[in-house]
Amino acid sequence: MTPLPHRHDFVLDAGTMRVAIDPASALTNPDPVFDLASRLNRKRGFLIVSKLIGRHLPTRPQTMRETMAALAGQLPDLGDGPVLFIGMAETAVGLGQGVHAAWTREHKAPALFLSTTRQTAPDLDVLLRFEEAHSHASTHIVHVPIAAADRELIDRTTTLVLIDDEASTGLTMDALEAALRARLPALQRAWQLVIADWTESRPGRLSLMRGAIEWIADDAAGFDAPAPTARLNRPGDTLAGASAARTGYRRLVRDMPPLPALPAASRVVVLADGENGYDALLIAERLEAEGHRCVLQSITRSPAALGGAMTSRHAFSDSHGSGAPCFAYNLFLSDPDAIVCVVERVACQRAELEAAARDAARSVSIHVVEVSK
Repeated sequence: MTPLPHRHDFVLDAGTMRVAIDPASALTNPDPVFDLASRLNRKRGFLIVSKLIGRHLPTRPQTMRETMAALAGQLPDLGDGPVLFIGMAETAVGLGQGVHAAWTREHKAPALFLSTTRQTAPDLDVLLRFEEAHSHASTHIVHVPIAAADRELIDRTTTLVLIDDEASTGLTMDALEAALRARLPALQRAWQLVIADWTESRPGRLSLMRGAIEWIADDAAGFDAPAPTARLNRPGDTLAGASAARTGYRRLVRDMPPLPALPAASRVVVLADGENGYDALLIAERLEAEGHRCVLQSITRSPAALGGAMTSRHAFSDSHGSGAPCFAYNLFLSDPDAIVCVVERVACQRAELEAAARDAARSVSIHVVEVSK
């Protein structure tokens, strides 16, 4: 890529990120797209924090849908298929599901959705495993679809679409693409979709924002971040709530649970528990249809430091039992009246949210909604 003029500095305790954005990008202003945070990881001391996907920062459902549709719109004609869409865990599982939904509304080709995951179970066959070198939880798993017709579609897949929120090196998506090429005998072409691409231009990678980043680490910085643990990379157990994203679907059919009764026009944080961000989006949209004002956020494994994009951090346990520490960031930034936690498996979420509210001296109603496949 032709060198771009330096445009933006993000100064953090762990270092400084210099960002230059290609003026030909669909999105050129970083302010509504992302912020930066530090993280305790010697391989990569920064975290690019999206404002568009309802993970670390509160995001309106409409913003998420617009982002999903815009990414789907980047794809060229994919032909008659079959097409395999894969969202990258954990950040882009819900994003990928939304891209798949937007694309299938406009196209008739058979299109299967799968996600990579950090969770597994003895009764789920594994299609492949691969490693994400710089991650806090490096092993990704892709499961074999449960339905026989979907397993057969995998063998006939001609087009692969990988979705992530951003590419800072591109190595993770390239590794997954290479692993899948070895497992998809009919594959002819592959596309990588990201909101922001900070890598050298390559055929097949499409984005809404392109540019370059330079991270200048402050090696002497001692910053507040949760300590890493050797248990981070052990998968959890999905037996109590295997998601549709992990086990494959063409059209998402969900038996959605009843909504909690909330006072009129409540301000609501709909909080996804880990990889189930799309279920949380569906529930947020239902609550908005009832007149509430909702934002999406997520409990995540990302071990980020306070400062920069992270105004607060509350600890949670992994409801799938991996032992990995989990966190919710900026949980009260939107001044909520209520938190609706959308889970695959009821565990300690209510007690942990009550502890977070006490710690923040906030009075909010807390509701846990379980969604099963």
